Amino acid sequence: MSNIILTGNGWQLPLHQPKFTTYEKKLLNLIYDGLSNSQLAKQLGTSVKAIEKSRTILFRKAQVTSIVPMVRFALYNKLIIDPLIQPQQ
Repeated sequence: MSNIILTGNGWQLPLHQPKFTTYEKKLLNLIYDGLSNSQLAKQLGTSVKAIEKSRTILFRKAQVTSIVPMVRFALYNKLIIDPLIQPQQ
């Protein structure tokens, strides 16, 4: 049995549903907005090192190794809010 799911648009995503904290969801949304690690650190009032560690934790939770599959996972699981893709309720 595979531990991935193939979505209708061809994305391969982990089958599991990990829990993400409010901070992690905020971080994902800011990453999606295109902020660099130094911009993320400034925006969230933390260090670049802390941002790097948080990104590693996000990747581990989603079972991905780079940012593109992470964003796909976050969009698919509605962890990222994009009004052009998912209008807010």
